[in-house]
Amino acid sequence: MNAKSLRSSWASLLTGCVLLLCAGSCAESKEPNVTTKAFAADPQPAGATSGTGEGEAEAPIAKNADPLADAPIEAYQRKLLELAFKSACALPVDPQIKNRSRSQQAVVEACLELDQTALALRYLDQIENWRKGLCYAQLALHCVNTGRTREVEHFLKLASRIADDHMRELNSQAWRRDRVRARIAQTWAALGQEDKLAEFNGLEDSEAGWVESARVLRMTDEEVDAWVAGFEDRIHTSTLDRIRAALATMADLYPRFADDEERREALEKSIAVAYGKVPAQVAVEALLDMADAAAEVDRTSAAQDLTAEARRIFEGVQWNPRDAVSLRAEVAKRFARAGDIEEAKTLLEAALVLFEQEREAIENFERGGALRPIAEAWVLLGEQAMAQSLYLRTVQEGGVNPNLRPRVDDLTGTACSMAIYGCELTDPVWNEMSRISNEL
Repeated sequence: MNAKSLRSSWASLLTGCVLLLCAGSCAESKEPNVTTKAFAADPQPAGATSGTGEGEAEAPIAKNADPLADAPIEAYQRKLLELAFKSACALPVDPQIKNRSRSQQAVVEACLELDQTALALRYLDQIENWRKGLCYAQLALHCVNTGRTREVEHFLKLASRIADDHMRELNSQAWRRDRVRARIAQTWAALGQEDKLAEFNGLEDSEAGWVESARVLRMTDEEVDAWVAGFEDRIHTSTLDRIRAALATMADLYPRFADDEERREALEKSIAVAYGKVPAQVAVEALLDMADAAAEVDRTSAAQDLTAEARRIFEGVQWNPRDAVSLRAEVAKRFARAGDIEEAKTLLEAALVLFEQEREAIENFERGGALRPIAEAWVLLGEQAMAQSLYLRTVQEGGVNPNLRPRVDDLTGTACSMAIYGCELTDPVWNEMSRISNEL
């Protein structure tokens, strides 16, 4: 949810290129398409690109003169992104290409969050499977959302070509192609070219909901009213993938109706309709997404109420230890954004106590992921020293597992998190990250 509003050159390029010649791929199952933004970071200034096809009129560039220029960020943020990508490239192409590409994609997405458009393009070009196409489509959508459209059609053509090429591969899977195509459709919808959406009918169900979402976001207010009113009937016949997409869409619509109390309440009630019909985690995510949207438009009271309801559902479920820690921290983030500082701190302290109590019950490759959102929440509260201490612990826990993939995943995830949330580097944190990265 509106975590979209939910705030050196590549010194190791030679090393990265050398590592790219190493090989890598692990079994990859179909992943859930969770475009819900409940667990995303605070949105950063968006990025951009350049030009349409030959002979076409160029759209005006709303921001940077250079559509591929990286926005200004702190030196430590750039340093963290570089370390993250270097670490992702430590996974060999053979037999780890799937895991390697997934980690590389995560860094590209972090670059886009920070409006590092040129860096994102440089990194995505080094991805060696279908995820390169997905990243091109994400880059194109990012450019549209930031008002710089000259290269959008070019990026979409590259994304489409890669998706089609994937289907000619021996072990191709339709959901991968459709995930890329869904992002392409979202971009055309964002451009207002809905006539192009017809060619995206027939996508796999896991992706079709996101194309519908793109259409809904372009509807008139009256059309949105009808779509929201029909949600209760559709929920009985829709798949979980489509319900998740619809719930995320409602969160995306919330800022649009910031000054329309009746329509805001209709969106909030629609999420309540989903209770009992979806897994608890989906309900919690939807509420946190909408809480982010409410905070974004300064509806503080609504944001607190939505977060409190998410907490009520969360506390009524028996979670595994890892999720019990991380979800508690996610709820704390929303209280922090909604201005309830004391409640946020209480939850974070409880999350850390629970982690210490359940540490041995949490797999060592999951401990970093449990701690990371606690550190992120302390950044939101302005407690840099506390966040730095927890990030150091997160890095240390992520380096415990002797296997390459979990160490890469943890280090990449933590480096991207620190860059996005704006946690300043200390020598102890950087030294530990560098040590682990150099040992990959």
